[in-house]
Amino acid sequence: MAFAFGNEGAGLSPALLRESRPFSIPMAGAVESLNVAAAAAVCLFERLRQVRRAEVPS
Repeated sequence: MAFAFGNEGAGLSPALLRESRPFSIPMAGAVESLNVAAAAAVCLFERLRQVRRAEVPS
């Protein structure tokens, strides 16, 4: 798994977008966007949470 983060103005290149599975972070209220560093922190935290959950024996 890999994450690629683009800036709000230019985003990611068309070539990278064709090879990826874009997603968005759900936000409440009238929030327009997240700073790229905040978005990266949310994504990395969630990925770590998923990995740790998978490691816990049932």
